[in-house]
Amino acid sequence: MTRAGIQNNYLGQLPVGYNNDNLTIKDDYNMTDHQRLTALFTWGRRGQSGPFREVASPLPFPYPDSRSVKEIPTVAQLKHTWTVTPTIVNTFSYGFNRLYVPIENITSSGQWATKAGIKGLPAGEASNSFLEAAFAGPNAPTGWRGVNSRAFEDVNNSFTLQDGVNWLKGKHSIKIGFQLQRLQDNVQNENTGTLFNSTFSNVNTAGFTATGALNRASGNAYASYLLGALNAATVLDDAVVRIGTRFRSSSYWVQGDFKIMPKVTLNLGLRYDLYLPYKEVADRFSFFDPTYPNPAVGGYPGALRFGGNYAQGSLSCNCSGVVNNYYGNIGPRLGAAYAMNSKTTIRAGYGIMYTRRGAVGGREGTRGGTGLLGINASAPLSQLDAYTPAFYWENGIPAYQKGPIYDAAYGTGFATGLGSGSTVTYGDPTGQPPRYQNWNFSVQRAVTQSTALTVAYVGSNGKYLAGAGRGIWSNQMQPKYLVLGTLLQTAVTPAIITQAQQRFPEIRLPYGNFSGTLSQMLRPFPQYPGVSDPFGNVGQSNYNALQLVVNQRLSQGLTAMFNYTFSKSFNNVSGGRSAYEWGNAKTLSNVDQTHVMNFVVAYDLIWGKSRKFQLNRALGGLVNDWKLSAITRFQTGIPLGTIAASCNLPNAGGCNASYAAGFSGPARINGTWGSGDQLGSAPPSYVDKAAFANPAAFVYGDTPITMAYNLRNPHLFNQDLSIRREIPVLERLKFELQVDAFNAFNNVRFGGINTNISSAAFGRVTNQANTPRVFQISARFRF
Repeated sequence: MTRAGIQNNYLGQLPVGYNNDNLTIKDDYNMTDHQRLTALFTWGRRGQSGPFREVASPLPFPYPDSRSVKEIPTVAQLKHTWTVTPTIVNTFSYGFNRLYVPIENITSSGQWATKAGIKGLPAGEASNSFLEAAFAGPNAPTGWRGVNSRAFEDVNNSFTLQDGVNWLKGKHSIKIGFQLQRLQDNVQNENTGTLFNSTFSNVNTAGFTATGALNRASGNAYASYLLGALNAATVLDDAVVRIGTRFRSSSYWVQGDFKIMPKVTLNLGLRYDLYLPYKEVADRFSFFDPTYPNPAVGGYPGALRFGGNYAQGSLSCNCSGVVNNYYGNIGPRLGAAYAMNSKTTIRAGYGIMYTRRGAVGGREGTRGGTGLLGINASAPLSQLDAYTPAFYWENGIPAYQKGPIYDAAYGTGFATGLGSGSTVTYGDPTGQPPRYQNWNFSVQRAVTQSTALTVAYVGSNGKYLAGAGRGIWSNQMQPKYLVLGTLLQTAVTPAIITQAQQRFPEIRLPYGNFSGTLSQMLRPFPQYPGVSDPFGNVGQSNYNALQLVVNQRLSQGLTAMFNYTFSKSFNNVSGGRSAYEWGNAKTLSNVDQTHVMNFVVAYDLIWGKSRKFQLNRALGGLVNDWKLSAITRFQTGIPLGTIAASCNLPNAGGCNASYAAGFSGPARINGTWGSGDQLGSAPPSYVDKAAFANPAAFVYGDTPITMAYNLRNPHLFNQDLSIRREIPVLERLKFELQVDAFNAFNNVRFGGINTNISSAAFGRVTNQANTPRVFQISARFRF
C-alpha cells in the first residue's frame, strides 16, 4: 500500500498518546506514515504495555456509540357523560395517543464516508455517517459507533373508542360496554434506508508459519483498517424504507354486582376480546412457508413466499397476513365477598385475561411481523478464504444485489455454491394470544377503629407466552442425534451418511446438492441456518404468593402501611437446553423474589397549629407544621441466571455448565457481594469457578436455567425519606417546601454478575444495580 493509499484510508482522528489515563487526540492529516504507525502501536493505558489496550476514558466524537433521541408525545381525548335516567348513565370517550420518536445519527451530516474516499456506497446514511467499525483478534481496539448510533424513526398512534352504560337497580349494578382500538407503528429502521458497517480482523494482516499455515496469533485488526482491508461488511440498501404495522382489537363486556344477601355480594362478569393479528399497511412482507417446494434444493419443502400480490404466480400468497384470527378469547370474571361480622370480611375472585400476540402494541419482536427478507436485501460481503480480505475499500464496494428480490430460493444456503443462507421467519397460523388465569382469596379484619389487617393468597398462571422452544420451528437438530459425536461436525459424504445410518437407519440426504455438515443436514429445514417465529408462543408461567397487609388510617397524625409477600414464580420461557424439551424446562423464574417487604409511613410532627404542642412564634417559625414520610423496601435477590460454559452441541440448542464432580465447598465465596477491592487489578469473584465445569462434548450441561447451587443475585434494601412543610402567606396563598432523600443511606446493590465460566471475570460484580443517594429540594406556591 502506498503512502497515498494510507492517507486516503485514514478516517477521522487518530489517538496519538495518553495522559493520566485519558486519550490525547490530535486531528492531523499531515502526519507521516511513520508517525501514524508509531501512534498506533503506542496507543494504550498508562502503565500498561502492549498495543491497542482499551482506554479508560470514552472515545471522543465521532467515535462513540451515541445518538440524539427525542420523544414527542401528543394526547387528545373527547369524553361525554349522559345521565339517561337517575339510575342509568352512559359514558362515551374517544382518545388519540401519538408518540413520535426521531432518533438521529449525530454524524450523518458530516459526509464522513464520502470524504474518506470510500466508493460505491449508496446515498444516505451509508455515505454520510462516520464509519461503523468492529475489530476482531488479539489486541483489537474498541469498535467505533454501533447499533445504538444508527438513525431510527418510530411513530406510534393509538385510536381508542369506548362506550359504557352503568345501570343501578336497587342494591345491584350492571355495567355493559365495548372498546374498539386501532394501533399503528410506523417505523424506519434506517432513516434513509441505507447503512454500511464493517469489520476488520487481524487475519488480514497476519503472517504464516514455517509450514505455510496462517498464524492467527499475528497481525492486527487496526493495521488491517489502516490498509483499508475489510474482513467483512454489510451494505443495507432498502427497497422499503418505512413499514406500517397495524393491529386491531375489539372488546365487549358485561359486569354485574349483586347484593344477594345482606352479608353476601357476588361479582359476575364476562369479557370477550378479539385481537386481530399483525398486518402490514401495504401487505409488504415475506414469510417462510414450510411446505412450499424450494427450487434451489430440488424442491425440498421450505421456501420463501411474499405477502400481497407483488410477486408473480404462487410466490404471492395474495393475502394480508399468514396468522389466523383466534376467536376463543372468552374471559369470565367471578368474585364474592362475605361479611362475617362488622369487623371481618372474606373475599375471593377468579378471572381470565388475554393480551395481544407478541409484545403489546406490536413493539419489539412483532412490529416487523415476519419480515422483509427478499424485499429488503442486505448485502453481506465476506472474505473469500482464511486470510484474503473481502475487499479493499479504495477499490470501492463490490457490486451487490438490491431488493426487491421475489425469489422463493432467496436466503437458501447449504447447497452447492450457495453459502450459509439466511434465517427465515415463520408465522404460525394457529398461534394463540397469551392468556392469564388469576385468582385470589383474602380475609380482612379490623383490628382497631383505624387499623386493618389483610391476609391473602394470590395466584396466576400464564399460557402461550413468548420465549419457549418450538420443536422443529426452532430448526434445531433433535437431541437424540448427539450420540453421533464427531460425525456431526464432518462435511457430508456418502461414507459419512453410511456411518450415521448404522445408528439411525432413517437418515437420508435431504436433497442431492446438499453441502454442509451432518448436524446441519439433520435440521428439520437443512437449507436454512435458522427459523424464527414471533407469533407461535408456547411458554407457560406460574405464580403463587401469600400476602400480609397492615393498614393504619390517619390517626393522631400517623398514617402507615406495611406489606409482606412470600412468593414463588416458575416458568419455562427460557426454553431449556433443547427446543424439543421446553415442556419439561420448568424452572424458577428469573424475576422470582421470595421475600418482599414494604413499610410506608407519614407522620405530622407534634409541633404546630392544631397539633399537640404549640411553640412560641420565634421557635415555631422553624419547627411548626412539618410532615415526615418514609418508604422502606426490602426484597431478596432474583435467581442467578444461566451458568454459561464452552459446549460442543452442533445445531442442537443452548449450553449450560455442568456441576463439577466432587465439589463440596460452598459456591458463594469471598464474603458479601461487593466486599473487597473492586477497583484493584484483580477484583474478587463471589462465585467459586471450581464448582462448575464445561460439559463433555455432545452432552448438555446439568445445571438448571437459574439458581444453580441456589445462588441468587444481591438483595435490595432501600429507604427514601421526605420532609415537607406548608407555610400560609395569604388566605389563599401558601408556600410549600419539601426535601426528599432517595436511597437516603446510600445502600449499594451490586449487579452485573458475570456467569460465564469461560470468562476471567466469572463471579465478579460489574456495576451498581440501584441508584446512589440523591437529594432533591423543591419549593412552590399554591393558590
